[in-house]
Amino acid sequence: MPQKSRLNFNRRHFLQSKFSYRINPINSVFTAEVLAICVAIDELAIVDKDILILSDSFSALNSLKNINIHSTYVIQRLASKLFVRQTFNQNITFLWVPGDSEILWNEKTDSLAKNTTELSQFIEWISPEDVIANLKKQSYLISETNYFSSKYYNLIGNFPDIGTITKWTQNRRLLVSSAE
Repeated sequence: MPQKSRLNFNRRHFLQSKFSYRINPINSVFTAEVLAICVAIDELAIVDKDILILSDSFSALNSLKNINIHSTYVIQRLASKLFVRQTFNQNITFLWVPGDSEILWNEKTDSLAKNTTELSQFIEWISPEDVIANLKKQSYLISETNYFSSKYYNLIGNFPDIGTITKWTQNRRLLVSSAE
């Protein structure tokens, strides 16, 4: 069920207009930031005009700058959109701005994000990397829940963590090194 994660943009072309989108909550913040740039490029389809995109997502811009065959699908999607625009001789320039830096357009976009409602358009795209991460997390939680409710938990107890193991192995390392 789509909720929580939202994309928002602000553009100015003749008259100021705004557009907002919701995304699936499975998507990570990184994916949301890159999708925001993708949708901004789509929405800002102004012929014969270059585009300047301000972003407070350093990781998204850095991933785009260092794109390779192992880059995430959402970065590859953004790169393909940029390539299409480049074939039409449209320049798109990215500028990183620090978040919460009181830059007017960045603040307006953040404000729009907080006011996005369930009536906003929904982008059904989900990053494969985020699906895999979500499945891993669910798998771990299910395994942990099953273990804690099993008869083995009563017999064994909690699995030792690294802090507990270190206490047990500290003297053992001294004995091994002195035996050599």
